[in-house]
Amino acid sequence: MRRESPHMRDHNVGATRRETPPMATLPPRDRPSLPLSRDAASAPAGPPGRRRPSEEKPSNSARWPFSRSGCYAGAGKHEDMNSQFRHYMEDVSVIAPQWNGSDLFVAVYDGHGGRQAVDYASSKLHDVLLGEQGAYEQQLTKAFHKVDDTLRLFGCEHCGSTATVGIVSGTVLTMAHVGDSRAVAVQADGSAVRLTPEHKASCPKEQERIRRAGGSVHRGRVGGQLLVSRALGDHGLKSSGVIATPEVLRREVQGDAACVIASDGLWDVVNDQQAATVVAQSAQAALSSGQTASSAADAAARKLVEMAKQQGSGDNISVLVLIY
Repeated sequence: MRRESPHMRDHNVGATRRETPPMATLPPRDRPSLPLSRDAASAPAGPPGRRRPSEEKPSNSARWPFSRSGCYAGAGKHEDMNSQFRHYMEDVSVIAPQWNGSDLFVAVYDGHGGRQAVDYASSKLHDVLLGEQGAYEQQLTKAFHKVDDTLRLFGCEHCGSTATVGIVSGTVLTMAHVGDSRAVAVQADGSAVRLTPEHKASCPKEQERIRRAGGSVHRGRVGGQLLVSRALGDHGLKSSGVIATPEVLRREVQGDAACVIASDGLWDVVNDQQAATVVAQSAQAALSSGQTASSAADAAARKLVEMAKQQGSGDNISVLVLIY
C-alpha cells in the first residue's frame, strides 16, 4: 500500500507470505511535547441537531472506576490479517506490563515490504530502550535511531515499519511515533483527542522537510515510492528524505480514561470519535457486568477491528486499547 515497487503491498497480488500469529504479551524510566488537536474527521452528518449513533459520547463525566494496580487498569489488543484483501500479516502489537519497574510499554508496528523490519523492531525496540540513559523522550529517540541503524546493517533497503510507542509512568504518557499509525486519547467525558501526527509524503510539513533534505515527492510518495515519510528501515530512501526520527510527546493522563493505538487499517475507515465511543461503551458494559478493565480493553479492540472490516478496510488491522 505504501510503496510502488516489486515490494509494494498490493491486495490484488496473490503473493504468499508467511502469516505469523499475534505477538504474545511480553513479561516485565522520566519524561517535551506536541500540540494536541481534536480530530476534524467525522462520519456523514445525520439529522440536524442529533449525533449519529456511532458518535454518541458517554453520559458519565468521571473516570471509569476500574480498580488499578499501578499506572493503569487494563490493556488489550486484537489483530486481523483481513484475509479478504491481504494474504500476509505485517502488523504487530506489543503490551509489556512491568516493563521497567511498574512502567508499562505498549506499541503498534505496521510493516511494509516484508516482515524483516517489523519483526526486528517489535521484538527489540523495548529492550534497546532499556539500555538508554536520560528522560524517556530522549531514550525513545535514541532507541528509534539505534533500531534503524541495525535495520540498515540487515539490508532493509526496501522494507520498513511504522512505530507508535507509548510508555505509561505514573500519570504520564510518553509517546514516540513514526509513520501513519495513530494514537488517540479517550478523555473522561468520552471525547477523542488525537495524539500523533501522520507522517505521510502528502503532508505539506513533511514535503517541505523532504525537499530541504534534497528529496522529492511524486504522486504523494517519497521518490514516487513510499507513502510514509518517516519509518524504521527503508534505507533505500533515507537519502531521499525518509527519516527514523520520531515526534515525541508527553501527556498528563489524569483527565483521560483510555488510549487507542492502531494501524492505518483501522483509521482509514474509522474516525477518532467513533473509536473513542466504542471504547467508552465497552468500558461501561464491563463495569455493569462486573468484568475487568482488561476484558473491556480486549472487547473494545475486537469491536474496532470488526468495525473496520465491516466498513471496508483493505489492510491488515491491529488495535491496542489501554484503560487507565
